[in-house]
Amino acid sequence: MKTRRIIIILLSITILFACAGSNHVIKKSDKTISGIKEIKKGTSLYKKGCYKRSLEHFLRAHELFVFSDDLKGIAMSMNSMGNVYRATDCISSAIPFFDESCRMFLYIKDSKGAVCALSNKTAALIEEGRLEEASDVLSLAENLAKNNKKLSATLLRNRGILLIRKKKFKNAEDIFKKAINKVESVNFSEIAAINFALGKLMLETNRSESAFPDTPYEYLDTG
Repeated sequence: MKTRRIIIILLSITILFACAGSNHVIKKSDKTISGIKEIKKGTSLYKKGCYKRSLEHFLRAHELFVFSDDLKGIAMSMNSMGNVYRATDCISSAIPFFDESCRMFLYIKDSKGAVCALSNKTAALIEEGRLEEASDVLSLAENLAKNNKKLSATLLRNRGILLIRKKKFKNAEDIFKKAINKVESVNFSEIAAINFALGKLMLETNRSESAFPDTPYEYLDTG
């Protein structure tokens, strides 16, 4: 009940300020700068698994961005809060945040941000077993990314995970190999996530000896 009230209040405030503002260029005000700092603090805590504390920073960031009429910042904070609720298995609470984040990113013509929000929503829907909905949302993200030449390894990973859930293992393996060849070599977290998903596929197809390789670069094209 408390989570639902937070969602309603934040969405109402966001819509009110978005409708009232006419200048949607990010303003580098003190509140915007402070909001960015709160996002960074929250993200650091999120990565450590301190979800409750990270949410406090994302809420504070949202407040600061609203007061500075920074729509991109508001969208970022909404997306981050959605990730917290997803990480704590509150999928029904996470999805409205991703939806609002995507809507706002599209409004300010930030396709990269919109793709990120759609990708996160896809992952949340997959985790809840809503596979057809996940497929539709992922297709939207893929089309938007292709139009802007930003088809990321994360989208490919989500497509592969979705294919595993649908028992299309060969297609999933091909997608994961494509993803690992696409991801930047310095993006260790994404490389690890793709290899973890590939390892789960190996277990699903009774190839336990190939699951979870020692090096995350096993499928990286170095030629």
